[in-house]
Amino acid sequence: MIATNPDEYINSNPDLIRIGCRGIFENIAAEAYLNFAAFTPPSSLTRKVMENWFEDYSCNGSAAYINWVYQRDRLREKLAKLINCNSSNIGFGDSTSSLISDITLMLDWKRGDRVLVFDGDFPSVIYPVKNAAKLFNLDVVMHKLDGFCDFTGYGLQRIEEELKRGIRLVALSSTQYHTGLLMPVREISMLCKKYGAQLLVDGAQSCGAINVDVYEEGVDFLMAPTHKWLMGIEGAAFIYISERAMDHLVFRRTGWMSYEGGLEFLFGEPEKLSYENEVRKKPSFLEMGMSNSIGFAALEAGVSTLLHIGMAEVRAHAQLLHDKLEEELLSLGYKSARQKDKGSRSSILSMLPPNGLSTKDLAEKFAKKKIAISTPDGYLRFAPSWPTSSKEVEYILDAARSF
Repeated sequence: MIATNPDEYINSNPDLIRIGCRGIFENIAAEAYLNFAAFTPPSSLTRKVMENWFEDYSCNGSAAYINWVYQRDRLREKLAKLINCNSSNIGFGDSTSSLISDITLMLDWKRGDRVLVFDGDFPSVIYPVKNAAKLFNLDVVMHKLDGFCDFTGYGLQRIEEELKRGIRLVALSSTQYHTGLLMPVREISMLCKKYGAQLLVDGAQSCGAINVDVYEEGVDFLMAPTHKWLMGIEGAAFIYISERAMDHLVFRRTGWMSYEGGLEFLFGEPEKLSYENEVRKKPSFLEMGMSNSIGFAALEAGVSTLLHIGMAEVRAHAQLLHDKLEEELLSLGYKSARQKDKGSRSSILSMLPPNGLSTKDLAEKFAKKKIAISTPDGYLRFAPSWPTSSKEVEYILDAARSF
């Protein structure tokens, strides 16, 4: 049996994989599902791939393993295409948080190194940095998330001032989970290179939602989970590490599958077991043991749809839906956190409720209308993706008017 290639399904059903069509998401119960920043419900394509995984393993047991090793190699190629890198720069893990923790534990820190993070950023970025600071005697510098993408240049100016004082690592989320602020990653990266710092990016709210180009943006490390915009299932993640960044890692955490030739002793020949193998000098060394192969099977289904449609089209569609939502909700007294600079807008539209209404109460009203959104940090977060239709937006606006 060969692991299902989602491209075959997509090529056979092109009418279902198109902007504004929920054809492969027929099981979604919500009348309007704008919560892709939290979870993508498994599509019929995802379920088909997962059923193939179950059938293979249930029939063949260990003999199925190699099929899904090859499938992960195919997935690396697709992820590399999605973010513009070489497939050898891609590794896999079980969550964004664990991958960020791995990297912050394995950088070649020196006592007193300084790390710049941002107050209000998602905890997956902050906690690993604080933990590394305790272990390696680092100084953590925390800036406010203001002065970015507002035509002032103040945020970048403050970063450069810190870099001049000496910063080893800048760590941030490329899209802020609560406001939808799209950080100027390329500009920050240029400053990091100028002053000899490295840049770590949590791409949880960017990968699969907007164009991400790690080569053009000069990112050193980028991680993203599979269950949000990438349209996989929870419990899996991928990481990108540039070649230059690999040279700054100390392999403080490895597993038996992190090593070159580490599997040879299992395949028949005697005296192949060795404890002196070299660690793989590429991101796959983070795949320390058995992988969540079903999670990565599901991820390929999601990534394949994004590649089929194109990230420019996915982002443009989200912006059109945001335009309509924002305009009408503003007229109803809502307040928008959306960036004025159109080039700096993410796929998240965050709104605050009208005066006299609470986020919690409005969220409950939306939920009763079968409208799926999130409420991070007091905002009403609308996060559409390519399956979201204009009818769903109209349904939300009708509900908002009735409130």
